[in-house]
Amino acid sequence: MKSLYRPEDLDYLRTLAEAGEQSPLLAGRFYALWGLLTALAYSLHFIFVTGLIGGPGALPILWISFILIGAAGHFVLLRLLFGADLPGGGAIGNRTSQYVWRFASLVLSCLFAGLILKASLSGDPGLMNWSIPFVLATYSLAMGVTGSLADNKIIRRAAYASAASVGLTTLMIDSPYVYLLASVIMLLVAALPGFLLLRDEPRSIV
Repeated sequence: MKSLYRPEDLDYLRTLAEAGEQSPLLAGRFYALWGLLTALAYSLHFIFVTGLIGGPGALPILWISFILIGAAGHFVLLRLLFGADLPGGGAIGNRTSQYVWRFASLVLSCLFAGLILKASLSGDPGLMNWSIPFVLATYSLAMGVTGSLADNKIIRRAAYASAASVGLTTLMIDSPYVYLLASVIMLLVAALPGFLLLRDEPRSIV
C-alpha cells in the first residue's frame, strides 16, 4: 500500500516530535514559588523554635499559613500558565512533571498535616525536624525523574544536590540549626533552578 506521506512530510513530523521531547520545562515558576516559600518558612521556624521572636506556640500557625499561601499561589500560577499560550506543554518532560508533582504534593501535604497535628498534641516541636529530609528526598525523586525524561541538566543536578542534602540534614536532625541549613538548601535546589527554568522558557508560540 502506498504511503500517504511524502518523505519530506515524515521528516517534518519527526522534527516536530523531537522538538516536543526537547521542549523547555514549564515548571520554573512553581519551583521558584515553593523554593522561596519553603525557605522562608524554615527560617521563621528557626526563629520561633529558638525563641528569638515569638515561641514554639506559633509553629502550627506558621505551617498552616504555609500550606494555604502555597496552595493559593500555586493555583494562581496555574491559571497564568494556562493563559500564557506557551509551547511544549504536551512534551514528555512537562507531562511527567505535572503527574509526578501532583502526587508528590499530595504526599507532602499529608505529611505536614500529620506532623502539625502530632506536634500540637504532643507539645514536641522537634517532631517537625524529620520533615526536612523527607521533603528533600521527595524533591530529589520528583526532580530526578522529570529532569531525566526532559533531559534537563538544571533539574537533574538539583535532584542530585537534594539527594545529598538528605544525608546532611539527617546528621543535624537534633539541632534547630537544621532549619537554617534547610532554608539555604531550598534556595539552591528549588528556587534557583526555578528562576533558571523561567529564563529559558519560550515566551509565546512561534
